[in-house]
Amino acid sequence: MSFINFLKVSNQDIGSTDINDFETTNNLTLPPDYKSFLIETDGGIPINPYIDLYLIDKKYGIEESPNEIEIDSFLSINSLQETLENLRMYTYSQDSPLPVTNNANSKLEDYFKQNLIPIAESYNDLIFIDTGDLYYGNIFYNNYDFGYLKIAPSFSKLLEICYKDSKE
Repeated sequence: MSFINFLKVSNQDIGSTDINDFETTNNLTLPPDYKSFLIETDGGIPINPYIDLYLIDKKYGIEESPNEIEIDSFLSINSLQETLENLRMYTYSQDSPLPVTNNANSKLEDYFKQNLIPIAESYNDLIFIDTGDLYYGNIFYNNYDFGYLKIAPSFSKLLEICYKDSKE
C-alpha cells in the first residue's frame, strides 16, 4: 500500500533496524502493515483525517459517542517512544489518562494498559494499536468520556476508513 495521502512531518528516514530497536526496547511486536507505514512515512498528517463513527456506534450499540474522530497526526517512531514512556509513567496512578469503558473489568483494563501502543493523536485523545495476543493489530480510540472504542480490525482498515470519504 502506498501512503501518498499523508503529509510527512518527520525529517528522519527510518528502516527495519529502527523498528526492531523499538520492538526490542518495548518487548512487543508491531503488526506488519503498521511497520510498513512507519518505514515509508515515519508518521505524518493524513490528508483526509476524519473517521465517521456512525457505523462503529451502530455495531457496538453506543448511543452517545462522538460523531467522528479527526486524526491530528500519526506519531513518528521517536514521538511514539516518548508518548509510550509518558503513558507508562501514569498507567497505575490515580491520574491515569487512559480511561476504560464503564463496563470493562479490571483484567481488561490491565490488558489494554499493557498492550495498547499509541499511534495517533486526535485532539486530547489517542488512537492505539494492540500488540497483545487478544486483539493483535486492532485499532482502538480512547476518549475520556467513552473509554476504549474499537474502530478498525487492522491499521490497513483504519487507513481505508480515512480514505473512503476522500474518494467520494
